[in-house]
Amino acid sequence: MRQRLFPCFCLAAILAVLVLAAHPASAQILYGSIVGNVKDPTDAAIAGAKVVITHKQTNQVRETTTNEAGGYSFPTISAGPYELRVTKEGFRMAKEDEVLVTINSVSRADLSMQLGSVTETVNVEATT
Repeated sequence: MRQRLFPCFCLAAILAVLVLAAHPASAQILYGSIVGNVKDPTDAAIAGAKVVITHKQTNQVRETTTNEAGGYSFPTISAGPYELRVTKEGFRMAKEDEVLVTINSVSRADLSMQLGSVTETVNVEATT
């Protein structure tokens, strides 16, 4: 009878050790994100606008373009302060000087672009 109990006891002891030793592993996210929308003065979405972010401490630059709903996203970026600039032909540049990104969070920066005038420069040179 002893010989039968020994393998069951060993198996139970091994399972108990495995259960007690196993603890939930929590994943640590080392990045943050910036998301937002770009709209015109009438609150209409601006598609195709160029969005550029610059990390103010490392000068690392990333860029994207707004989608048809005027939305943009910069997933998995380093934590720190960012400058955000949005440009689109026919609009004045929109800028956010300080977008703070922290680890494991999403920072939101919605911008409104003002209509801009289209300017032309004509250079005239004459020779005699």
